[in-house]
Amino acid sequence: MMEEKSKVHTETGNNAFTVVRAGTFFGSKILYILLITLHVVWFGVGVAKLVIGPMYINDCDLEKMIPIWVIVDAFTPILLVVGFIPFYKDSNSDAMKKFGAACLVIGTIFSIGWTICGAVVIYPNWNDGGDCDTRVATFAFASMCINWSIIGMWSQLVGRLLFYTFSRSGRKTSDESQR
Repeated sequence: MMEEKSKVHTETGNNAFTVVRAGTFFGSKILYILLITLHVVWFGVGVAKLVIGPMYINDCDLEKMIPIWVIVDAFTPILLVVGFIPFYKDSNSDAMKKFGAACLVIGTIFSIGWTICGAVVIYPNWNDGGDCDTRVATFAFASMCINWSIIGMWSQLVGRLLFYTFSRSGRKTSDESQR
């Protein structure tokens, strides 16, 4: 069971209180649970990519890069999950949150770039009737479709986290300079 601890701070000037509880993500338990679930599922897909890619690395004569794309694409969730870890706890320092934000930006850029590379390799060869094992070709195609779906969601969330992180650090700096 998650331990409920409150952290209350007062914003200068308007006496507003912000209550953040442990076991939440920006104060929302639902968002926290959805994010953890997404990380577990996406991590599982990454493990599947690490298993399927090497198993069929020599079974795709049509396009040798398809199994390699699957293997390299397995590391995208690692960057993104590592980037979110500092945001799970409210007690982490701003430096850790900025490191997490940097991992999220790098992970998002890598994910977009690698997915575009995969689209160039996988989509033209889909159902081409070549000598590529259907399991790895179908898995790569499905992974590509999943990646495009997730890129939109990740980009939205990363943008919001960056705004939240840097707007809070700017507010602290201006509050400190007023004292």
